[in-house]
Amino acid sequence: MLTLSDSSPHRLSYRGNYWNRKRAEPTVYAREKQQLLQAGYRWQGDYLVPPV
Repeated sequence: MLTLSDSSPHRLSYRGNYWNRKRAEPTVYAREKQQLLQAGYRWQGDYLVPPV
């Protein structure tokens, strides 16, 4: 399951563009977002900022 800390304003959920109900799996958008966060990107407002 793709989740972030509950305190994160951008945590992944089962709603919106994060969960494909028909296929019962995360959407491509959710997987790509998780990859960026695992690569060290961080949230700055509404933007994902690359690692320094």
